[in-house]
Amino acid sequence: MVSYHDHNARQRGEQLLEKLASGRSIALVTDAGTPGISDPGKLLIEAALQKGIEPVAIPGPTALIAALVVSGLPPQPFVFLGFPPARGAERRRFFEKYARMTLTLVLYESPKRLEKTLLDILGTWGERRIAVARELTKMHEEIFRGSIAEAVSHFTGEVRGELTLVVEGAGPAMGVDFKSGPDTETPGPGPEGFGQDTSDWRDELKSMLTGGLSSKEAASAIARRFDLPRRVVYQAALAMKKE
Repeated sequence: MVSYHDHNARQRGEQLLEKLASGRSIALVTDAGTPGISDPGKLLIEAALQKGIEPVAIPGPTALIAALVVSGLPPQPFVFLGFPPARGAERRRFFEKYARMTLTLVLYESPKRLEKTLLDILGTWGERRIAVARELTKMHEEIFRGSIAEAVSHFTGEVRGELTLVVEGAGPAMGVDFKSGPDTETPGPGPEGFGQDTSDWRDELKSMLTGGLSSKEAASAIARRFDLPRRVVYQAALAMKKE
């Protein structure tokens, strides 16, 4: 048994390809999920194919399918996004790219970045339904279902374990309750190119505050989503808190 990971993929990959070329068989396994899914195994598979070596798949568990099945959200069609970029402009472009996608979205995330990712999703994609699957098939398995704002409030403090996020796609079903089902009405176009009238950002802000977000968190999310001055939204949040 030899190791194969991001830091030695090139050197170790060449060694493994030499063994395959000599007629030997190699089993690629992982300690979490399925090799090749958000995993450096995909590099070895691609290299083998380029050399005319045919890989054989042995079906096994994968967190994205398990989470999708129990999420309560439409299981098809869906798109798997892997891990979001950790920081910077690449991360911002990642969330903006998928903001209007109507398919169910599935992604992985590190527990250290869960809160930041939930807030980025909320700020870029807007409020919608989400399921967060933690430690699937393990002793401390947890499936959270609710709105994104509720998820932010739920996962406070230290979060441990492997995480899979299943997020509702964009469209008329956004923001409805799990029990009530999708809304059949499509919001009409509004001023300033938002696709919603200006009262909507206040309604969404109030919903976030009711869901447990702080004034600062809610204001940041709304300001980003609707391209509004953060100070204006923050003052509105403070006023709502006093009501």
